[in-house]
Amino acid sequence: MARKKRTPKKPNPHKPYIKGFWKLFSLGVFTVFGVFLLASIGALGEMPDFRQLENPETNFIVRQSGAWKILLQRQSHPDTVR
Repeated sequence: MARKKRTPKKPNPHKPYIKGFWKLFSLGVFTVFGVFLLASIGALGEMPDFRQLENPETNFIVRQSGAWKILLQRQSHPDTVR
């Protein structure tokens, strides 16, 4: 039985773009992973514990202004002296 001759494969003209896409994608994945890793070890600053997040003891006042700098709404913590 005779073997068929193999024709040489043509190089893919899109190969550099495909490699570039995968490099960019993997860079993004590793960046997100790195940010979470750095946050978990405390390199981005100290993270509050769950008790402090659930029961904040801050006295922030929130002001919402309109387009002409008119005060629309003001909210504050109940313990805040106005």
